Amino acid sequence: MLKQVGYWPIWAGVWAGLAAWVSVEAVIYTIPAFLFFSLKWIGNDQLIARQAAQFSLSWLLVSLFAVTLETPSQLLDSTMTDRLSGMHLLAQFLCLLVWMVLHQIGQRCQAKAILRTITLSILGITSLTILYYACPLLFQGPYGGVDEELKTYWLGQVAEVQPLGHDFFSSLKKSIVWVFPLYLGIGYTLSKFTHWKKWFRQDQVQLLGIYLLFMTPLSFMQIRWSVYSEFLWSVPAAIALSEALTYIKTSIKPPWKRLARISTILFFCGGGLIIFLVMNLIEAKPDSTENDNPSESMSNSRPQDLCQFLTNTSASPKTILARLELGPEILYRTHHRVIATPYHRNAEGVLFLRETMISEDFEDTRESLSSRGVDWIVLQPSSKEHVLYRGHDPEKSFYQALKDDLPPDWLAPVQLPEDLQGQYKLYQVSVPPKNSP
Repeated sequence: MLKQVGYWPIWAGVWAGLAAWVSVEAVIYTIPAFLFFSLKWIGNDQLIARQAAQFSLSWLLVSLFAVTLETPSQLLDSTMTDRLSGMHLLAQFLCLLVWMVLHQIGQRCQAKAILRTITLSILGITSLTILYYACPLLFQGPYGGVDEELKTYWLGQVAEVQPLGHDFFSSLKKSIVWVFPLYLGIGYTLSKFTHWKKWFRQDQVQLLGIYLLFMTPLSFMQIRWSVYSEFLWSVPAAIALSEALTYIKTSIKPPWKRLARISTILFFCGGGLIIFLVMNLIEAKPDSTENDNPSESMSNSRPQDLCQFLTNTSASPKTILARLELGPEILYRTHHRVIATPYHRNAEGVLFLRETMISEDFEDTRESLSSRGVDWIVLQPSSKEHVLYRGHDPEKSFYQALKDDLPPDWLAPVQLPEDLQGQYKLYQVSVPPKNSP
């Protein structure tokens, strides 16, 4: 039983705090843990409220240390939802307070399950109400406070926040690749449920089950959660593999035993990919193979060679307007500046890039570029960045003019090396900028 392990709640809270320090979205992983604590407390577990309080305290202290060390300005003025801040600390403090109260209640009286449920519900709803009115931004998630235009034109196109599939067949096909242990684990779990009821009553199994029930639907809602679901489902899948290998060892004759073991291991490790390929073969091919994902890989576009050319072309720093995914490459590999980067805090730069590229009034474009001090414009015609530049009339847009080699007279094309021609276009803003960026 978990309650026999003395310091596990403290260490679990430490790990939860460290995980949230690395990525604030890890806070969501504590929800199944508190659901487990709640169910055990309703079931009259005598130690669980104290353990939940220990977990909450260590979680709070590690988070407090992280915020104080990294973003002390966010302790009282919490405006960043994608980093640990005062609003998260308040939520953790309320969790600690609730479980301290429940621990005291459990020490003083032995209430029935229905009274425990009512008490827990009242405290939980009260805490959520306080948190909602004190920190409404927290309930908007990591993208709370992000410009709505940015969500529409860019974040809505990012692959990792898309659903696993848009219909039953596509969801099934992608889930076989992304979360193949799900199908192995479900099959094994269902086959053993009637025989291993005692095993399902163990605390560890109940906690794992709550996490699986919580994380699996999230995997189908957004691709980014699938890796966590895959990791969790790997536990029952690994047990199933172990039992399958034991069965082969005891029941199959030697000439076929090695082949059966290798085949079983390969199926458990790579069966999802094989099934995915078969499903691709039987699926009707779409009319068009064009991919409209603007965040596709740049592995064939030689960004490092472009950056080397930009570095050698000007010893002084230049301000460059380029596609989102190229911005970080230029920042990392050169001494130049960029306007737009694929980062939701840089909403102003992202929206400036889009408004510039969809503009049909080139004189207004000239003024806006000058106001931001843009020296160079880099275009990558082979990319799908045009998805982000869908304006009222794409054929008349600034982006299309540059792509068709029809720039306004205040832009001067820069000759690129032969190995970069066709991959990129580089234009120099010939009018000196009015202001510094």
